[in-house]
Amino acid sequence: MSNREVTNKMDLLSKRHITDDDLSAFAQDRMTMKEKEELLVHVCTCIYCADQFADVIAGDMVLAPKQMKQNLLEAVKNPKLQVQTQTKRISTQCKLILYSLKVGVAATSALLLLLLTVLTSDQGNLRNENNKIYAGFITNRPDVSSLREGLENVSEEIGNFSSNIFDFTNGIIKREVKMND
Repeated sequence: MSNREVTNKMDLLSKRHITDDDLSAFAQDRMTMKEKEELLVHVCTCIYCADQFADVIAGDMVLAPKQMKQNLLEAVKNPKLQVQTQTKRISTQCKLILYSLKVGVAATSALLLLLLTVLTSDQGNLRNENNKIYAGFITNRPDVSSLREGLENVSEEIGNFSSNIFDFTNGIIKREVKMND
């Protein structure tokens, strides 16, 4: 159909009511987008055509089964479904707690490393002119080599601990993924 024929048909439709052929073409998707648009604009402005259009659309609707509402309510009350929902909720909470623990351990480790680095550095700002630490728990300058060894040991242990937490968390996540798939 040419643009001129479509324009003529649209002009004609705006001056008359829609026919059964128009409704049939719309229902069977045999109209162009412009024709559909013009038909819908006319239906919006003409009460008679809107009623006919509603009857056609209502006839195409599929009715839900009579027991559908009851079946859905019974399915929702099913204990197995409730357990699955509760398990998913608890799993999400556990993931949040584990993530919080990882962040807490990382922050604590960072603070500990920062403190140990400041205490072992030659230019630490915590010492005063009498070679005492303002923090109050070290009064004389300790042996730097023993502190560095201790720092290395602590750093290694923190790394091991962090790796263990990471592996543990990944194991839980993998199990959750397997259970939910």
